[in-house]
Amino acid sequence: MVMPILKLALALSGLGAALASQWPVFDEPFKPARALNAMSAPRTRTSRILFIRTMTGERVGPCRVTNSTKGPEFFEHSWNSNANVIYLDQPIYSGFSYAEYGETIYTTEEAAEDVAKAVVLFFESFSQYKGRSFHMAGISYGGRYIPLFASAVHDQNALLLAQGLIPVNLTSITIGNGNTDMSALWQGAYELVCTSTTVTPVLPIRECIHMKHEVQQCRQQMKEHCEDRFDLKPCRDAFNRCDTAIMDPYRKTGLNIYDISRPCEGGSENLCYPVTAEITAYLSRPDVRALLGVDAQVPEEYALCNMSVGNMVWAFMLPATLYDLALSLEWSGKKAFNDAPLREWWAVGEKAGVTRSANGLTFATIDRAGHLAAHDKPEQVLAMLNRWLAAVNL
Repeated sequence: MVMPILKLALALSGLGAALASQWPVFDEPFKPARALNAMSAPRTRTSRILFIRTMTGERVGPCRVTNSTKGPEFFEHSWNSNANVIYLDQPIYSGFSYAEYGETIYTTEEAAEDVAKAVVLFFESFSQYKGRSFHMAGISYGGRYIPLFASAVHDQNALLLAQGLIPVNLTSITIGNGNTDMSALWQGAYELVCTSTTVTPVLPIRECIHMKHEVQQCRQQMKEHCEDRFDLKPCRDAFNRCDTAIMDPYRKTGLNIYDISRPCEGGSENLCYPVTAEITAYLSRPDVRALLGVDAQVPEEYALCNMSVGNMVWAFMLPATLYDLALSLEWSGKKAFNDAPLREWWAVGEKAGVTRSANGLTFATIDRAGHLAAHDKPEQVLAMLNRWLAAVNL
């Protein structure tokens, strides 16, 4: 069951109330299922997560919309087959969320404070879910915000206990193909399109030589302006120049920006997936907006991505990058994790990918899946999720 938008008032620095939209998706409200919190990137709207065939590591909703006129269809590989799921539009102005008095946020840290408040308000509003295992999930830019959001929820628990309230039972987090360091991302892009890391190189040698040089220059510039000393304008200028120099050659190939193994269909405005045009049209329908309880302040024409919000938050991403690779994490279980063997894991009768795990940290891949893994391999992703929720090794 997908409930209409639940509007929660969030006090923002005493300035007033900002209304974040939450989409609770309940299977059987009173069964002892865990609650999973899935969140989108700041540019891309969470509403699309509910309806795309199952989308990226986040496209996992109970319904899919492939035709804007026909509307939603049941999706058998939905994540809420074994969990109660919340989809949260964040930060403010993503999806159907809005601010009553024009408030906004400028950093992911500020967004984390709001999310932590929203989580508590949810459990206070639906007390039957208090104490259940709570898992937070995100993809792409989720590599930046999920650790921050989880930290905010964890820190807030101390305040709840001090007030005699039940803390949020934060059990785990999961990050799908997370973006935590643009410099590392560009290096990976070069290896992906110019070497045989996964598929045959898709760019000519001449382009690859130039791209390799740009990656080296850009990593140096980003380190100087965005990490060693954060200076917003030089950092943003370096980012924009490097993104154009490094990524444009691939964009011009006509291949899917999320999956190197397939062509871009539907145009970049639909993120190379034609179905997103149907979802956008469906969510712009007046009858659908009325059914969902969308406020009149929200623009009538649904926008797939809010670039102004995305660009604002992305600008503050780099000086506080979290991890480069799982193997480089500095933590108490580093040696055990790095020494653990990389082994195959299986699902639906076939090899699904490779994995390693130790001391509560698991790394896993899904074969023949692009950035939108749950869209490309929904059965394998659901199998991985269900084992994760059950604390069973892959």
